[in-house]
Amino acid sequence: MPTIDENQLFTVLVEFEVDPDEQQALIDAIADQVERHIKSHSGFVSASFHASDDGRRIVNYAQWRSQEAWSASRESGGDAATAAIAEAMKRCGAKTAKVDFFRVARVVENARQVLVLGKSPEVLQGIMGQLEALGIRVQGSTDGEHAADQFDARDFGLIVFGGGLVGPLSERLRREFSQQSPSVEFLDAFAPVAVRQIVSALQGKSAKQRYVTDFHVVEDGPDYLVQATILQPCTVRIEVYRPSDAPPPHIELVDQSTAAPGPFERRIDAQYRTYGHMLFMTLNDDGYCWYHM
Repeated sequence: MPTIDENQLFTVLVEFEVDPDEQQALIDAIADQVERHIKSHSGFVSASFHASDDGRRIVNYAQWRSQEAWSASRESGGDAATAAIAEAMKRCGAKTAKVDFFRVARVVENARQVLVLGKSPEVLQGIMGQLEALGIRVQGSTDGEHAADQFDARDFGLIVFGGGLVGPLSERLRREFSQQSPSVEFLDAFAPVAVRQIVSALQGKSAKQRYVTDFHVVEDGPDYLVQATILQPCTVRIEVYRPSDAPPPHIELVDQSTAAPGPFERRIDAQYRTYGHMLFMTLNDDGYCWYHM
């Protein structure tokens, strides 16, 4: 998948001139060589082919981790691909109009890509489908053991771990992904509220702080105390979610009320701790805070 990070990737733009009737044939021929000979080289990221509306031009937008990686690919097994592409160009009546090299100097984008790692294929597909419906770019995998080999953290702004990925595996993946991209963020998600957690994480602290700040949960004897500072009038709903293997109900409404600006405190009775997995506080249906119980 193409990715654009400032000052991170080496970009090669190759423009071809071609007979209009042969435009797609040439794209297919070059893409075939990329699939067969080029994409397996270390440092390759992606190759995209752009066709002009008049049928006379093709722009190949190729991304590599570095110029050294691109150069090494040409020196190691690139001759066969080059010869095959030259033959396809001759067959299609095409010529190379221009080759340019670039670095990404500035990026403006509307969303960060999300990687979701889980255990259940059905749950993963459901979460990904909901995120895609919201216009969020997302990839996912149930192969947590090899996730750091299959994905590069530089392609993502947020990496989400499902409840099945805990303990040493989660810790190892965090280390490996952090080595790939020190700026990547991590989120531990609980399937029933994972989409809301992810949306909240993507919105960042500024969205949450429209309604609340200083959210925290403390133990008070056998009970919990939810404490926060409300910033503007809002409806607050506090729910406790149970894991799927716990007795029903799996969602318990603890409190729903209108909160005024100022200190906020609610007591969570000890009974909710028996099976409670996550305490989730919703503010006006678009602000979220949570606490792993």
